[in-house]
Amino acid sequence: MLEEKEYLFTEISELLQTFDNTDIKKKLDRYGVEYECVGRGRQIKFHIKNIPDRFKLFCITEWEMPAQIDFRKLRNFLYYFLCDDEFSELPTEEMERQLSDSKAPVSRQTIAKWIEKMHQMGLFDYSKTEFVYYKVSKINDVQTQEYISKEEYCKAWQIYWAEKNKHNDSNIAFMAMYRVLGGVPKKKPKYEWNVFFYKTKVEPMIDLISEDLLIETSMGEGE
Repeated sequence: MLEEKEYLFTEISELLQTFDNTDIKKKLDRYGVEYECVGRGRQIKFHIKNIPDRFKLFCITEWEMPAQIDFRKLRNFLYYFLCDDEFSELPTEEMERQLSDSKAPVSRQTIAKWIEKMHQMGLFDYSKTEFVYYKVSKINDVQTQEYISKEEYCKAWQIYWAEKNKHNDSNIAFMAMYRVLGGVPKKKPKYEWNVFFYKTKVEPMIDLISEDLLIETSMGEGE
């Protein structure tokens, strides 16, 4: 993670993944980083004086997020996802609903993309044995999700297959299951976090999000 200190060419080139002084300067300029250079060629030293948006920079350099995304939306989503255990277990549809009332709403498709990005980074894997169970229903064209027990989930499918075998009609079986459960049964695997990456990628991210939120809160209080 880039910090406010002096870097040798080999150090900063490794961090920014470029081995050309001009490209290093362009990246630092694009990130809004204030710096000074001393020397030339591979003997050059970069003195990082100020990083105005540490969260954004960490997202780009450590999480390889594209620089064009809405970082406020990403920050808010990650704050809930990484810090609120109940939020992270929600279906993406419910995550979208809970974020829809905020000043930075996020679509279900974007949420799913960000979660998959974390998975591809190796931050977590999907459990093969632990699941969250819930039912989905629609009342007055409003779709809702509600947690259910594993027993309720299994019972719903028992009803489905019993009706399916009895009538040989999947529609009848589905309606019977829906009527008894009060929704469509679904399940979602829990996350199993990679301990090493959690220490090196996730915990620093949580710290930066908290720092960014505190700055925003203090600015709001000062208005």
